[in-house]
Amino acid sequence: SGAFLSRAMAPLGGEGHGGMASTSSGIEPGRRVKVKHGKSSSRVVRGAPITLALYVTFSCMGFGTGWSGVDSIFQQVNKYITTYDDLSFASDLVYVTSAAAAAVLVATFLGLYCAPVGVDFRTVGFFESTISFVLVTSCSIMLSLALFWDKHESVVMCCAFCAAVMGNLQAFVIYPFFNAFYRPKLIASLNFGETATSLVCGSLALLQSPGPGIENFTSTHFFLMVFICSLAASLAWTSLKFQTGYRKEDEDLEWELGDNEPIPEGSVLLDANGAPVVFSDTMYSDTLFSDREPNDGGPASTSYGALDGTLGGDEKSTKRNAPERPKTPFKNTSTPGEFVPTLKKVLASGGAVSRGAHGIALPDDQPSPDGRKKRRPSYFDLRKAADDDEENSAPFLENPKVSDHCRVSGPEERIENLWKNLNMVLNKPKSEVVWLLPLATANTLMTWSVISSFIPFSAAAATGTCDTQDVESIMFIRLCTSFSSICRVLGPLCVRTDGRAWGDKVFIRWCGVIGVAINAVFCVPALCGWSAGDPLNKFNSEIGKTVLLLAYVASTPFEPFMQLHLLVATQREHKGSSTRIIDAGFSFAAITVAASFGVACATARYASTGTAVCG
Repeated sequence: SGAFLSRAMAPLGGEGHGGMASTSSGIEPGRRVKVKHGKSSSRVVRGAPITLALYVTFSCMGFGTGWSGVDSIFQQVNKYITTYDDLSFASDLVYVTSAAAAAVLVATFLGLYCAPVGVDFRTVGFFESTISFVLVTSCSIMLSLALFWDKHESVVMCCAFCAAVMGNLQAFVIYPFFNAFYRPKLIASLNFGETATSLVCGSLALLQSPGPGIENFTSTHFFLMVFICSLAASLAWTSLKFQTGYRKEDEDLEWELGDNEPIPEGSVLLDANGAPVVFSDTMYSDTLFSDREPNDGGPASTSYGALDGTLGGDEKSTKRNAPERPKTPFKNTSTPGEFVPTLKKVLASGGAVSRGAHGIALPDDQPSPDGRKKRRPSYFDLRKAADDDEENSAPFLENPKVSDHCRVSGPEERIENLWKNLNMVLNKPKSEVVWLLPLATANTLMTWSVISSFIPFSAAAATGTCDTQDVESIMFIRLCTSFSSICRVLGPLCVRTDGRAWGDKVFIRWCGVIGVAINAVFCVPALCGWSAGDPLNKFNSEIGKTVLLLAYVASTPFEPFMQLHLLVATQREHKGSSTRIIDAGFSFAAITVAASFGVACATARYASTGTAVCG
C-alpha cells in the first residue's frame, strides 16, 4: 500500500485527474519546475498565471455552453403566436423543454448510477467532449432558427428541445466537473458568461420591439445576432489550444519571477523555504488556503453574491490577522506514514469530490498546526493510481473505508448509496433544507412551467382580446419576457451565505412564500379570471396590466435566489460528506425535473382549451 500511496501522492503525470492527456503549458502535467529554494536573490511563485485573456475566454464560453438557446427562443414567443396563430404555442414550448430536461436527467442517472462496473464517465475526455458538443449544437440551433423559424412550428419545437438539452447538460455535466479538471477560479467567469445570456437576449428583444407596432429588425436578424455570440463562444473554446494556465495541475507549477516582475494573478509568492509569503490577511493563494474553517488564520469568505464561487458557511465574514510565517518548509510529501491518518478520514467522509456553488470541486486539506497545507490525493488521483498499479493498490483498497470510495462499485451499490444519502439529508434534525426544498421547487415549477405557459392568456386578459395579431397583446408579451430575462440576474447576485440581513433563514423562507404568491397573481386570469372581452374584466385596465407585468418580471429573480440558497444550505449542513452533497443535489434536481414535466403536461393540456380567458 505504501507504493500505491506514493504513486497517488506524486505529482500527476500522463493523464492526471481522471485522464488528462497533457497541459497546454508545454510542461509535463503536474510536474514542478525545479527551483532552488533558499536563495535570497530568487523570487519563486506557485501557480501558473491566470491572464485576462483566460477570464475573457471562459466568459465567452459561458454564453455558448449555457441557456442562450432557450433564452433566445422564449424571447420570440410573441412572434410564434402571431406567425402560427396559436395562443397555446408557449405552453407547447414549455412542455418540449421540460421533456428535454427529463431526457437529460434519465441519461445522467443511467450514466452516473447505472453504468456497468468499470465504466466511469468522470474523465476529462468526456468533460471536454461534452463542451465541444454543446458549443457546436448551440451554433447549429441558432443558425437553423435564423433560416427556418417561420417555415414550420416543428422547427421551433425541435430547436427548443435541443437547446434545453444543451442547457441541462451544462447543469448536469459541465458545471459539476469543471472544478475537477480546470482551475476553480475560472468558474466565476464561466458563470458570468452564462448569466449574461439573459441580459443579452432580453436586451436584444427589447431593442427589436421597443414599442407597439415597432420592429427595428426581424426575428431572423435576432437569431443571427445570437448565432454570432454562440460562434464567438466556440472560437473562444478553440483558442484554449493556444493558452496556458487553466488546467487543474497548473496550480502546482513553481517558477521564478524576474527581479522587478509583479506577482501575476493566480500565483502566490514563496519564501526561501518554499512556503507561501503572506503580505496581508487577504493575499492568500486560492489553491493553498481556500475553504478554511473559522479562525484558522485564512481570509474571510465573501459573504454574498453567487458569482464568486465561494461560500461563507456559518462563520462571520470578519477580517482576520495574518498568521506568523511558518517555520518549516512547505512539502508536497509522499510519505505514507504521514499521510494515511488524514487520508482515511477524508475517504471515510466522502472521498475527494465535493459539490460547490457551481459544481464539483476537489477539496483542500485543513491546515496543520504550523499553518501549512499538504496536498492530498483526490478521487481521480487514487483511481488513476489504482488502475496503473493494481498489484500494490489491492491491499490498500481492501480497507472498507477506502474501498467504498475508490474501488469500482456496481449500479446496485450506487443507487443504494444515493437513497441512503438522500434520507440522511432530509432527516437531519433542525435541517433548513427541509424548509427550502419545497419552497425552491414550488418557485421553479411556477416560474418555468406555469406562468411561461399562461403568458399569452394573461396578455389577452390585460388587453381585452384573444386576437393573436393584436399589437398591444404582442407588446405585453415582449415586455414580460425581455424585462424578466434582464432582471433574472438579480437573484444570484442577492445570494448571501453568512446568515445575516437578507441571508437570514427566516427571511429566505418568506422570500420563497412571496415568490410563489407573485407567480400565483399572474396565473389568476388563466385559472379563474374573467373572459378577455368581459366588461367586468379588471385586468383590462392600466392598473391591471401593470400588476400582471410586474408579477411576471418580479417572480423571475426569486427562482435562482431560492435554488442557490437550497444548495448553500445543503453544503453547510453536510460539509463533511461530499458524496452526500452530490447525491442530494442530484436528487433535488430529479424531483424538480420530474415535477416540472408533469406540471408542463397539465398546463399544456389546459392551455389547449383556451383557459378561462379565451375558452
